[in-house]
Amino acid sequence: WRRRGGGAFVESVHAFSLNYEALRRSQLRPGSLRVVNQALLGQALAELADPPVQAFFVMSSNPAVSCPDAERLRRALLRDDLFTVVHDTFLTETAELADIVLPACTALEHEDLFRSYGQLYMQYVRPAIPPLGQARSNAWLVRELAARLGLDDPVFRRSDEELVQELVQDPQLARRLLAGERVKVTPTGGPGRWPTPSGRIRFDPALDFVPDHARDPELARQRARYPLRLLSAP
Repeated sequence: WRRRGGGAFVESVHAFSLNYEALRRSQLRPGSLRVVNQALLGQALAELADPPVQAFFVMSSNPAVSCPDAERLRRALLRDDLFTVVHDTFLTETAELADIVLPACTALEHEDLFRSYGQLYMQYVRPAIPPLGQARSNAWLVRELAARLGLDDPVFRRSDEELVQELVQDPQLARRLLAGERVKVTPTGGPGRWPTPSGRIRFDPALDFVPDHARDPELARQRARYPLRLLSAP
């Protein structure tokens, strides 16, 4: 920030203290799962074996243009033995290569909880109009898929409002949000403070909210040949 063109960006997500695990329910995940780096999605769809990836479900994303090595990814999506489903509002480049496209709602047609990326406001909104045509929300689709797959955990039967109450944790704050109030939260540690001894932002590896990353051996091998990797913005 001392040089022109430089800067520091602090994401405010930690200030909201949301209980994401109440929705993610990681304990329901099978014991052994492969993890695929999204930056290597094209390679994974084309080359993974024992077993190969045979089903690909895309929601709220357009990997055919947002992932690196896009041409390889698009070729992989054309595999005859890959079943691809896309749930989206638009017929994106990925949707054009899908076997089935499920229409998604716009922001005007479903309930949602919005939190800021760089500010401290949070708000729950209700639909302005009913879903048009056969459009359905992400939450509706997850509930229906869970029912058809025989998943009986209570999280799959909760309404949007009940999910908000689980996510927010604070009953008073949840009531204010569900009543339509725009709420400004404060960083953990009190008004205007961060959870550091000084109350100021601190770059320290000992703190759990500083940037982190996971090393990918395959990316490290590729870096010698391709030192620059382009990631398109959302």
